Amino acid sequence: METIIIGGQHVGQKLSERLLAQEIAVVFLEDDSATIEQALNVGIDAHETDILDIQSLSDTGLEQAHTVIVATDSDSKNLLIAQLLRVTFDTEHLIVLVNQPQNLEPLDELEIETVCSTQALTTAIEDVLSEKQRH
Repeated sequence: METIIIGGQHVGQKLSERLLAQEIAVVFLEDDSATIEQALNVGIDAHETDILDIQSLSDTGLEQAHTVIVATDSDSKNLLIAQLLRVTFDTEHLIVLVNQPQNLEPLDELEIETVCSTQALTTAIEDVLSEKQRH
């Protein structure tokens, strides 16, 4: 079983690199050719594909994935892709990046696991500040 990361350009690529470093099988799907070239250059199994087309996603072997992470920079794209995946594939574990906190509700209603970049960033900054205040 593998993890598939859909979109995200540099975020998707960096996440792919980190998962590979943990010896997790990962495939990175992106519609930006320059990002795919960079990912291939660092050893990522990366494929340029239309990430909004269900047949293109299916052709990549997506139905074999244990975990799918949807990480584009567009919440509307992420919601659309998540809905396509939910309806078309029986993905065990679906994680979706949410860029704007006000867009969490539609995904929560679909009972899809989310990571909010705004919340993650503010939490990380708070942690850094708290650590500095302790020293």
